[in-house]
Amino acid sequence: MARSAHYSKKDLLIELIRTNFKIKNNGSILGFIWVFLQPFFHFVILYFVFKFFRGSNPDENLAPKIMYALITFNFFRDGVIGGSSALLKYSSIITKVYFKRINIIHANLLINIIDFLLNIILITTIFSVFGKINLNLISSFYYLYIIILAVGFVYSLSLVLSIILIIVRDLRNMLKLIFQSLFWLSGIFYDLDSVRYSFRVLIYLNPISYVIDSVKKIVISGEVANLNLILILSLIVALSIPIAQYFFKRNIDKVIEYL
Repeated sequence: MARSAHYSKKDLLIELIRTNFKIKNNGSILGFIWVFLQPFFHFVILYFVFKFFRGSNPDENLAPKIMYALITFNFFRDGVIGGSSALLKYSSIITKVYFKRINIIHANLLINIIDFLLNIILITTIFSVFGKINLNLISSFYYLYIIILAVGFVYSLSLVLSIILIIVRDLRNMLKLIFQSLFWLSGIFYDLDSVRYSFRVLIYLNPISYVIDSVKKIVISGEVANLNLILILSLIVALSIPIAQYFFKRNIDKVIEYL
């Protein structure tokens, strides 16, 4: 009986992922290719704009820095915004069929992880050909750890915000505005080391900034950077996940009536 329940849960998760992919690509001619095209076009604009402004002292590693930073930021943004509205997206199913609602959050998170990993694999292959990647064994494991940390961060926020957004529908637009602001405060197209210390402290209040800074230093120079800040974020994520799960399970049945 337990085995049957296990497989039914697995099938439900797969079906939710397939449905989400269909919704994202419905009516699209290019379909799944947009997973790669959207960050690529964004990268092209940022690269040429900031290369032009740097003038005679261009950063030879500007292209991989911007690309890795963009993909990392997009994972946070799409994961949190998509996760927060996941319950509303499937409201017609939730109100008619009983299943563990947390699976909707899991499905949304898995889709974003798949998109993220596909982009990472693609750009790592491309930049490796041009000799721009300097990963070693230690930095590779550190990078993997940071990815897991980012997943935990997005997961915990998705659990909490998905409940709140059912009550406060304006939260979705608020999150879009917040991430628009964070885009400029996350070190996507500049190095945090080049920022004045007084302003850098302010930027570090945004945890995405030192995750992105760490990723850029890992892939470009194989450096294990911002270790103290990453360890602090690890503690926060480790504590927030069980709290977020408890909050979700405690309130999900209460907010369904608002769907």
